[in-house]
Amino acid sequence: TNIEIPKNVIEMGNEVFMNCTSLEEVVLPDTITSLGYSVFEGCSSLKSANIPKLITVIPRDTFYNCSSLLTIDISENVTGVTEINYNAINATHYYERYSTFLNAGSKSTGVTLNIGEKVESIPDYFFSYVDTNGLGTADDEVISSNVNLVKVNFSNNSNLKTIGTYAFYRTKLTNISFPESLIDIGASSFSESSLTSVDISDSVTTINSMAFYKSSLVKINF
Repeated sequence: TNIEIPKNVIEMGNEVFMNCTSLEEVVLPDTITSLGYSVFEGCSSLKSANIPKLITVIPRDTFYNCSSLLTIDISENVTGVTEINYNAINATHYYERYSTFLNAGSKSTGVTLNIGEKVESIPDYFFSYVDTNGLGTADDEVISSNVNLVKVNFSNNSNLKTIGTYAFYRTKLTNISFPESLIDIGASSFSESSLTSVDISDSVTTINSMAFYKSSLVKINF
């Protein structure tokens, strides 16, 4: 099943297509200014999706358990992913979770992420999952990731400047070529990933701690 949302739609609420297991493709128009949470959660047959250019923050659980996803197109204005707080134990204990892409992508073929030309920053924990395990303290964080990410494509005219902390932690990326605009590679951004080779442009001035910690890296091209 394929759906193209008409341009007169400017807002989509929570869980609009949640658990629509036969849905294979959805095209969202650039007129959409607001997305609710879990819009595509559980759409296990969904193969491609896009984030409209007026969306700046990708809501929580947007692609959670979209296990057939092959490509995700990130719009030019995305600046972050939603962080959510649960009252897990009582009023003083909570945990935070970033789960926008959790379990997204086909395990057999992997998922490809296409980064828009005007995106200047890839947020912290972008393809990761963070859980403070009900204790609400950073020391108790449990961080895992969506390991099904296998490729990241940057626009030829990319304006990307920073890659956030733990952005691609434990992903299946095997190689990546950073755009000429990149300045800062975040802490642990590719740690424990499958990276074997990296092309780092002359524009990079800062490689933060543990950026490639325990990755499979064997070659760096400067």
